[in-house]
Amino acid sequence: VLGFGALYNNGVFGHIGLPILSVDWVRPRFRVRLHVPRGFQAWYAPRPWFECGFRAEFVAGRFGIHGPDQARLGDVAAPLYITAGAAVRFFFWRGLHTELRGGWLVRQIWLRRDDRTLNGRLDFGGWFASATVGYLL
Repeated sequence: VLGFGALYNNGVFGHIGLPILSVDWVRPRFRVRLHVPRGFQAWYAPRPWFECGFRAEFVAGRFGIHGPDQARLGDVAAPLYITAGAAVRFFFWRGLHTELRGGWLVRQIWLRRDDRTLNGRLDFGGWFASATVGYLL
């Protein structure tokens, strides 16, 4: 399955519009998705109510800094988060589900003022865990 679209995110202090390309390979129990620019997912569904898989994602943004920290840090923060790890989903009713994820986090942040980089940091953050409740269409 090949999909095209756009993602609009009003972020915190700005508006971002991104083109999206999605390539899905779907079989009754297996699903693989390449989602550009977001990342990669591979899922195995041994039961209709349970899926296990692997997710690798890239999340970037650009946010304005306001208040007393602006004088010290700069006026723009541009973080990049890269996560990779295992995930499981449990479906309760139709698309209502909970997802548990764990894996490795790498983050990079740039602090800028007037489009000049004041400080940049690459941090191999280590392990992370998260839980989500949502609805898949």
